[in-house]
Amino acid sequence: MSIGFALLHRERTGEGQYIECSLIDTYFNMHEVNVPKSSLRGSSFASKRAGSLHPDGGPTGIFRYRGEEFIAIMVMPYQWKQMIKAMNMPELADDPRFNTARARRDNNVALKHVIEDWLGGFPNRDAAVAALETERVPCAPVLTVHEAMAHPHLRQRGTVRRVRDEMIGAFDIPGLPVKFSRWAERSEIAAARLGEHNEEVLHELLCLSDKEIADLYADKVLVRDPLLEPSGGRL
Repeated sequence: MSIGFALLHRERTGEGQYIECSLIDTYFNMHEVNVPKSSLRGSSFASKRAGSLHPDGGPTGIFRYRGEEFIAIMVMPYQWKQMIKAMNMPELADDPRFNTARARRDNNVALKHVIEDWLGGFPNRDAAVAALETERVPCAPVLTVHEAMAHPHLRQRGTVRRVRDEMIGAFDIPGLPVKFSRWAERSEIAAARLGEHNEEVLHELLCLSDKEIADLYADKVLVRDPLLEPSGGRL
């Protein structure tokens, strides 16, 4: 986003600029509303652990469907009627615990129990998500690592990439998160094993003899992956 704004500035003014982005600055922004609250209220305000729920209610947070399956739901104040309709619980509109945004914030945990009891009545998580989406309630399943790795979108984009190692076979790795329009993605990638090119480098660049290289191995100056040894079937 910052790069985009800098490019827009350049287009409008013809002037470039440097962008600095530190980890501590990025992390501190995660405090969100706690900073102005602390500033305005002073010692009377103390932030508390909110667990899987957003402290300002909504309801917003991570809700358990069943067992270790979860659904992320984010309801803005104006969407509360949609949430009630999706749940088929019109009585919640008049429930004093939940009939205002402030009341829902103050009764966050009680509302979580109501929602999770409702979610648990569906035959599967996808059905629960579909019921929420029908009323345009922002939601999404919380995927396990295995589910995310199998997701067609992540596979298609190369977010999850399949590679092959000659020793251990095919397996998945995270793909490069940055995509370049002018650089073709390499179809095959492989990491060299520890010491795999020792002899090649020492022969060609340092002109060492086989005996000199063998002495370096004997003195433990050089090491290499045991699978590269003659007994490993490579040399």
